Amino acid sequence: MRRLFSVSMIGLLLVIGVDEIRAATDAAPTGGSVPEGRTDAAAFLSEVAELRSLDIRKPLEVAWITRSEFTATLDSMIAVEAPDSLVVPIGKRCRALGLVPDGFDLRDGWKALFSEQVAGFYDPRRGKFFMVEFAPDDPLAALIKQSERAMIAHELVHALQDQHFGLLNLPIEDYSNEDRLVAAKSIVEGDATLAMQLFAMGEMGMELTQPMMTLMRGTMYSMAEQGMPGMPSLSDSPSYIVTPLLFSYADGMTFVGEAYFREKWPAVDSLFTSPPVSTEQILHPEKYFDEPDLPRTVALDDVDLPDGWSRVETNSLGELIMRIWLEGGVSKLVAAPAAAGWDGDRVDTYEHADGRLAFLWASIWDQESDAEEFTKAATAAVDSIFAGEPVAVSRHEDLVLVARGWPAGAISAENILDSVRVE
Repeated sequence: MRRLFSVSMIGLLLVIGVDEIRAATDAAPTGGSVPEGRTDAAAFLSEVAELRSLDIRKPLEVAWITRSEFTATLDSMIAVEAPDSLVVPIGKRCRALGLVPDGFDLRDGWKALFSEQVAGFYDPRRGKFFMVEFAPDDPLAALIKQSERAMIAHELVHALQDQHFGLLNLPIEDYSNEDRLVAAKSIVEGDATLAMQLFAMGEMGMELTQPMMTLMRGTMYSMAEQGMPGMPSLSDSPSYIVTPLLFSYADGMTFVGEAYFREKWPAVDSLFTSPPVSTEQILHPEKYFDEPDLPRTVALDDVDLPDGWSRVETNSLGELIMRIWLEGGVSKLVAAPAAAGWDGDRVDTYEHADGRLAFLWASIWDQESDAEEFTKAATAAVDSIFAGEPVAVSRHEDLVLVARGWPAGAISAENILDSVRVE
């Protein structure tokens, strides 16, 4: 979704934080005083600003709402942030690629995930910070209170980011390039998670190091896979929904940490004016900091489509989602190196008048050896992902084509190759 995020996942995984729901909060109740025993976020802002080395440019407005009040607005929030014009084409692409099961509803999946994890959110459109109250018998209440100040520190960093850089100036709403979107979100979340970890470690009289961040990253993923009490959707939802969300926190933290441990906060600030453009750069920081590796643009122009077919969505998915796709059919130990070496891709999803779905996926690789490794992994993966359904996987030097759903003889590899444009 464009601005809707989980808000307490990381805090419950590693005693670190809430994230924001940037959504249709105009419908949410506002006001309320700080509940007894809870942190005064507005007063806490100055401490966080000093930690993050960003001055306060305007006072922060804070409102408290009950969990039931938030739940009551969730459907309308999702409707605004995930209109049919966005969700329907993405859903068709995800079903065509096997990223979600047939019949899976993305909105229902997002709602289940977010309704389990809501704790608070910062709304950049109104410059307002909302915190959710919990009833004493709520199973999340005790967990949230264990890390209250660290969680609020995370949210307050988002408020400071917005005051200095303008969060909506980043491509965090542009689903036309999903890879770039996830990379941009990783800067926003990675910065806030790093600051939150520095705060939490400081509270314990400890110093955060890069090896410790790497350990924390692994812990976030392992705990999410094992499942958390009261959060079944975290482990039960398709990886396509959960993993990019975790990635923005966990890998975002290690990427932003690379900048921080090189040149402290000024280097982190520069990420907002010159953000990474791909998840490849987040996964391999040296491709941003040392030897910048910008992805090539891949397009599928003028494909000669059979009668009855039309294109419904086009996107660049990037190394992360390509890895997620491979993991649907091969082990993570195979998928990760097979997706590395990615240098650009384009997946176009098509629909027949009778509702059948198909896709064409062209990817370009750094070296022919990288293309060959991906081809082998993809060939093995499709047998499992699509239960033996014929799927064409072919390599053409450093270009790989994957096609599924087309009637036999309806479209040729030569036609696809003639349509591929790489810049």
